[in-house]
Amino acid sequence: MRIARPVLARLYLVAGGLLIGTGLFLGAYASLHTPLISALVASYLASGILFSEAFSSDKPYFYVLASALLAITIGCSILMPDILLVPSGACSVLGPILVSWGLRELRKEGAKP
Repeated sequence: MRIARPVLARLYLVAGGLLIGTGLFLGAYASLHTPLISALVASYLASGILFSEAFSSDKPYFYVLASALLAITIGCSILMPDILLVPSGACSVLGPILVSWGLRELRKEGAKP
């Protein structure tokens, strides 16, 4: 069974939005104990946005910037004792990437979101 392209694109968009919301919620909850976590979650989200821009625009320097920011953020996260930082960071990075894939699929189809 093959899923139609607009349906798959909308699934990517919804899943990406839910992952972004989940990442921000988990980051906000974890930052109640340690306020520095909110800055790390924002860095994870920024690297996810840079990766999604790199996917959609084919500009290699976005990959370099996103990889450097992600490496620095992961290095800082290793020093943090909070376990909620890991799923929050993963959701914040993967969410924008899924949204970018969904928008690309919609552009290929010619449909409006």
